[in-house]
Amino acid sequence: MKNIFFTIAFFSLSSLLFAQTDFDKFMRQGKDEYKLFNYVSAKKKFQSATIAPDAPVENDADDWIKKCDKKLVSVLNLSNGNLNDIPDYVYHMPNLTSLDLSNNNISHIKSKICNLTNLRKLNLEENNIYKLPVEIGKITKLKELNLERNVIKNLPSEIGKLDKLTELNLKNNKLNTLPPEIANLKNLIKLNVFGNKLYNLPKQIAELDKLILLDLNNNPNLEVETLKIFASKTSKTVIYTSVRNAQNNNFNVVLINVDFFNFLILDNENAKKMTKLDLSNFNLSKLSKSIGQLNNLIQLNLDNNKLSVLPKEISELTNLSILILSNNNFEYLQKEIGELTNLSQLVLSNNRLDYLPNELKKLTNLTNLDLSKNKLRSISNELINLTNLKILNLSGNQLTNLPIEFVKLSNLTELCITVNAKTNKENFVPILEKMQNLKKISIETDNINNLPFEIAKLTNITELDLSGNDFSYQDKEKIRKNFSNLIVTF
Repeated sequence: MKNIFFTIAFFSLSSLLFAQTDFDKFMRQGKDEYKLFNYVSAKKKFQSATIAPDAPVENDADDWIKKCDKKLVSVLNLSNGNLNDIPDYVYHMPNLTSLDLSNNNISHIKSKICNLTNLRKLNLEENNIYKLPVEIGKITKLKELNLERNVIKNLPSEIGKLDKLTELNLKNNKLNTLPPEIANLKNLIKLNVFGNKLYNLPKQIAELDKLILLDLNNNPNLEVETLKIFASKTSKTVIYTSVRNAQNNNFNVVLINVDFFNFLILDNENAKKMTKLDLSNFNLSKLSKSIGQLNNLIQLNLDNNKLSVLPKEISELTNLSILILSNNNFEYLQKEIGELTNLSQLVLSNNRLDYLPNELKKLTNLTNLDLSKNKLRSISNELINLTNLKILNLSGNQLTNLPIEFVKLSNLTELCITVNAKTNKENFVPILEKMQNLKKISIETDNINNLPFEIAKLTNITELDLSGNDFSYQDKEKIRKNFSNLIVTF
């Protein structure tokens, strides 16, 4: 006899009862091919099982399942059966490959679940299960596990032994965290933890290299910082989530991570209310145009990413006061930067800028501008127009002169510059002397002999910051002596 399996479905439709002889004849006709057979049971609305063609079948579905050779059953559907427990006979079906127990009232799974070593698909959706037995880890052939809409608070570490699992559905439970062993599910493609109480994620989750879809939505305690664990992940992953910002406003995001490709903020009401957003250290190489939807933003931190360009929609953030773009790959700034006229602080340190756009002159409310560690060779007139500047950092560039117009920065109180052998010190000192509000100068240099000691004569300067320089003890003593009228810090 060929080992061909048939599916039998049982429906509670009393008007369609088969006679025993007709049913047996119907069964025999389908022995050597796959067929779907209908059978009526007054007890169950719906059950199904797959059996070998020579297995005995009786009119009563429950009696048949109890009396049949359990080793012959490979697929069993007991969904919508109002079951309070998993029937004991289920644990004695070692060749089951698919088991559906969804939509019942089951609260407990016995340790005997480990007997089902051939199970590939297990559906326990919509029950009252509060925990999984550690023996779940012995069903090592399992590929799909559906635990949606239960009351599970914790997963056993043994879940990590299901290394053939490709889909894990934990939607709408009560989980507050996931075990680090989740990283052992190397074949996992889809992970759904929508509607739980997660407040963080184990960093090991980023090691799931085959993960394509991760749904973290509707976890109200999840913070945006949590997503940074995916910053170094290079595989193709789409992460749907809602996260909480510092103001406890939840907003939806989709993190599309394809070789650090994109971070997208979805449009919703809470997102529009946000005033602060920190996306630093995400390894982003592109910022989505949807950033423009957050037009109430006051602070935006994009520090330490891989950005080289901003979307044009950045110009829509007209309420932005603080913009941090440090430690990226910018070689130029687009003209749209000039539309952010409410900016008071702009940080562009450690990029690759070799010139400043004309539109920079529109940022007349700037009080703090950091251009340190770029490739600037000169100061453009655009910078001279920023007359409200109080703090300006130009250190780590390739400047040799300050333009005479620099004196127009009459409100400047702190200046950071780099001085080396190529610096025209005779140009620096006269200009600084005319800046009466300038109180503090920070100097970066590679040699004590490059220091403009004439600064000591400037009555407006009160503080000299030399921290970060590698001076010997003798050099420091010489500096203290020559700048005895200033507060000097090393």
